Amino acid sequence: AWLHEGEGRAWAHRAPTDVALVRDLHRRFYESLPTAEREVRFADTGRVVDVTPGEWRAEDVTVGRHEAPYAADVDALMRHWSTRYAPLSASPLSNALIAAV
Repeated sequence: AWLHEGEGRAWAHRAPTDVALVRDLHRRFYESLPTAEREVRFADTGRVVDVTPGEWRAEDVTVGRHEAPYAADVDALMRHWSTRYAPLSASPLSNALIAAV
C-alpha cells in the first residue's frame, strides 16, 4: 500500500535494488518499532546501541560466529550490491521486489 498509495509512490518506478530505496525501507521499518526494539545489545559487553532508522551502522559487529563487514565498508558494499543486482529492475515490480528480498 505504501508503494502504491502513500509516500512510496515516488519509489514505485525505481529499481528495487536502489540504495536510497533500501535506506528508506530501513527507515520506515525501524521508525515503526517501539524505541526499545530499536536497540542492539552487544553480547560480549552488554552495551546497548540504538539503531538509527535509515542509516547504515557505524560500528563493527559480530552476529553469533559471523563477523559482519566493517561498518566503514557497508556503504560501498551496498552500492556494489545495487549495481550487481540492478538487472532485477527489468522484472515486473512484484517479482523484482521478491527477488531483492
